[in-house]
Amino acid sequence: MTSKNLYFKLMKEDLKRRLWAVSLITLGFFFLYPVVAAFTAGNIKDFPTYEKGLEHYAQGLTEWLSFENGIMVLMMVLASLICGLSSFSYLNSRCKVDFYHSIPVRRERLYVVNYVNGILILAVPYVISAVLAVVVGIANGVEGARLWSVAFTACGLHLTYFILMYSTVVIAAMMTGNLIIGILGSAVLTFYIPLATSLTNGLFSMFFHTYDWSRQNTIFDMLVRLSPVVEYIMQAQKYGVGGLSLTAVLAALLVSAVLAALGCILYKKRPSESAGKAMAFAVTCPVIRILIVILSSIGFGGFFWSLRESTGWMVFGALCGAVIAHCVIEIIYYFDFKKLFGHKKQLTACIAISIAVLLVFCYDIFRYDTYMPKADKVKYASVHVDNLNNWTSYGTFQPQTDGSYTWESTISYEYIRDHMQYEDVENVLNIAASGVENVRLDRERQRADIREEAAQEMEAVNTTEQQNDDICSGVSICYTLNSGRKVYRRYNINLDENMPHMEKLYASEQYQKGTFPLMSIPSDSVVAVRYKNFIKDNRTSKNEASVLSTLTEAEKKELLETYQDEFKSMTLQQMEQELPVGGIRFSCMDSEAAIAWWNMPSEEGDKDRRMYGTSFTEYDYYPVYSSFEKTITLLEKHHVEISKNFEDFNVSSVTMTRQVVENGEWKGEKVITVIAPEEIEELCRVMIPRSGAYYNSLFKADSTDIEVQRDSEDEKNFVGACFPKGSVPEFVESEFEKTTPSD
Repeated sequence: MTSKNLYFKLMKEDLKRRLWAVSLITLGFFFLYPVVAAFTAGNIKDFPTYEKGLEHYAQGLTEWLSFENGIMVLMMVLASLICGLSSFSYLNSRCKVDFYHSIPVRRERLYVVNYVNGILILAVPYVISAVLAVVVGIANGVEGARLWSVAFTACGLHLTYFILMYSTVVIAAMMTGNLIIGILGSAVLTFYIPLATSLTNGLFSMFFHTYDWSRQNTIFDMLVRLSPVVEYIMQAQKYGVGGLSLTAVLAALLVSAVLAALGCILYKKRPSESAGKAMAFAVTCPVIRILIVILSSIGFGGFFWSLRESTGWMVFGALCGAVIAHCVIEIIYYFDFKKLFGHKKQLTACIAISIAVLLVFCYDIFRYDTYMPKADKVKYASVHVDNLNNWTSYGTFQPQTDGSYTWESTISYEYIRDHMQYEDVENVLNIAASGVENVRLDRERQRADIREEAAQEMEAVNTTEQQNDDICSGVSICYTLNSGRKVYRRYNINLDENMPHMEKLYASEQYQKGTFPLMSIPSDSVVAVRYKNFIKDNRTSKNEASVLSTLTEAEKKELLETYQDEFKSMTLQQMEQELPVGGIRFSCMDSEAAIAWWNMPSEEGDKDRRMYGTSFTEYDYYPVYSSFEKTITLLEKHHVEISKNFEDFNVSSVTMTRQVVENGEWKGEKVITVIAPEEIEELCRVMIPRSGAYYNSLFKADSTDIEVQRDSEDEKNFVGACFPKGSVPEFVESEFEKTTPSD
């Protein structure tokens, strides 16, 4: 009983000492929850109906109470710093340390009292405020069951990650003997690993030409999560999309317990005379100094390289970063300018390590850029070619509780890695070999002894590429080795030089199904088909897609399978000569529901739903080329208008513009307008709509910019157009030669 009473007496005395923290945190939560819940309830009357306003209020309050509330995350981060440092602030004063340690209480008990109190100071006001916010919401008409579950779930999760961050700050308090140093120590423990990881990632991106910056779920992403704050933010973000992991929560609790036990051990071993010193344990001083100096040195060296791409400046930056960081830390440790260079050997070693690391990256000592796995070691690969799928929609429509829909986008690289298993390893390695050769040439130019010569060589290469009109593209390859390990590389490839390999890749079923979602959907999932005519796409009138509403299930299946066959048969050489004339969309149930919601008339309070992102009516279209004869026949059978050129567009005028560039300097532009009927007729047989270029990055067009105008009774319609390369009519060339450029 005496032991129990003593425990609560110690807790009471500790709370008196930290009354300022209790008051500050209580006020913060009071305004953050019950006040916000009451204040936002006033918005209900701003809606046309009470039901609409109540639903909007309920949705907003639910999101505010939930774990994904970003303001609450910030509040918890700040509170963990306040509670953690205030719990053991007496350790920074020798008088207070002597007083507390003279009390006939074991250090373990003192530690537990202060540690638990630091959690209660936040937990009690938070839970009470959350409960009050729920009560306010119920009083304003929100269903209680909807709020209670969200509030209590959020309480548990927020407190879990608060304890994790709080325990980290407590470790920092144990290791330091000064409040300011304690704050800096907390920052080091919290952010050193993310900074080191980000710097390493940056070095890979900066020095290695084949580094695939888009890769996900790698060791870099895992290391970043070793920071309690970063892990907290990441889990809050995942919660918003339904991806919170119970394993991650349990791991956070386990790590918190380990840190709490470690804090107790440090408290027992902490010398009382360390109060007021920068560091409580002398053995940690060189470790922390060396880690920070190396990180600073490498960071400065990389920064100077990014400015000049010079090895000399890189070394200069590394020297500056090391010396500055070393001197600042020595001043913090000893509060004495005489100690600036008290550990010259450690400083020299840090500089040597940092420069060595930078040189390894700069000169690719371990041949990262030239790495290619052996064919017999690769099980399969996924290949992402930027210019072949940059128009494709990746994602799904997700229904929300209020009846609205959102588009949940999927990163194209991730989709392809998850869905493609291309087994022609030899073909992939041939493509990669071309990328490796380009890297070798780039490095030779980069390391040229005379910078001007390298620049001239680069300019010559660029000029040659422009003259050859070659198409280049980024290519990301993920090799899955027989062992299951994944190796990522990204190359810049000249598609024209590698056309046989690219044609073989593009024609494979594994690539088609792994890259284009439409090639894998079951025919019975299609509920509607839409066709958009690109020639009618204009600037002043809305281009409405034709909806094939009379199709039977058998006709939908036939149209889908026909289109899939013709799309699969399209070659890259054909794409260089042909632009699509329209787009087709095969919609599933969720897509149709989302489109129906999007097209509903906006009500007051719901006007901003179209302000962000692309219109729901623009997703999931696939190109229809004029060579897709079977698909076009089926569309025309159902009275869909297919326009393959401008001959039936009733063109009234055509305006053509060319930029004039001489020796790399812009001299103006030449503009001609054609209104003669016979000339317009000739142009209409050659021009093709430019809007189709969005779906085909391989098409080789003439540089002439064309604007086609059709006058109707109601409005003027404008359509962008272009000439295929080498098909500009002679009279157009003649007119341009006679035209003087204007600014």
